[in-house]
Amino acid sequence: MPFSTPNNVVGHSSKRDRDLTCTGDCSARDENLTVMTFEFTLRIDQRLAEESEMDVIYARCADSSLLVEGDVTLLRFEREAASLQDAIRSAIADVNAVGYHVAHVEMEPDSVTSQTA
Repeated sequence: MPFSTPNNVVGHSSKRDRDLTCTGDCSARDENLTVMTFEFTLRIDQRLAEESEMDVIYARCADSSLLVEGDVTLLRFEREAASLQDAIRSAIADVNAVGYHVAHVEMEPDSVTSQTA
């Protein structure tokens, strides 16, 4: 569902659950693994205006919110991972897998939260 923000930015929030899903060997998962939530933004130099384009992103990136401003699309992530590098790499791989190219990564200081799985 679209929402408006200042400066005429159009955004969409993912309605999917944000559960951490095991995509590898789930039996080998360490119960004492420290999981952190990293907040960052990926910039796509393409305007995603169609609902179907957004649905494709959300199907792969349920932990993101999408903002469209001018000819640019921003994907704001709250991704859980063991490291910042893992979080960003997996988000870029997810975006690339659905056919879009990430042009830029942005991150605010102090945008990491620590959790124990």
